[in-house]
Amino acid sequence: MKVKAVKERVRLGSRSYNIVIGPGLLETKAGRLIKALGSNVLLVSTRRVFELYGSTLGAGLDRAGVCWNKIVLPDGERYKNMAGVSKIHDRLVKGRYDRDALVVALGGGVTGDIAGFAAATYMRGVRVVQIPTTLLSQVDS
Repeated sequence: MKVKAVKERVRLGSRSYNIVIGPGLLETKAGRLIKALGSNVLLVSTRRVFELYGSTLGAGLDRAGVCWNKIVLPDGERYKNMAGVSKIHDRLVKGRYDRDALVVALGGGVTGDIAGFAAATYMRGVRVVQIPTTLLSQVDS
């Protein structure tokens, strides 16, 4: 039995958003799904997660024609702080990202939290995509 990806809408009024769940999304569809949201992407991850999944996602973004850059943060809860947020903001500013920027968080809870906060506070908010890499971070996202 082949399992297909499922796209669902989380209905929260004006804060509604889509989720996509399925096997192999990182390899097969993530690039195209992200391209549909924006083509100017800052990928935020941690060292360990980027070593595991970064090249796969990067290849998908390249195939989809997404202009992307990355920032790789240290691993660990203790790095979820304003210094990390500042590093993301600095990269967004230096890269001349505007209101159409898309921040993509690749990783667990720390990555999702810090990237989400940075996206929400840059230029009064830019879009963010969460790509959780653990079961716990899937629930948290």
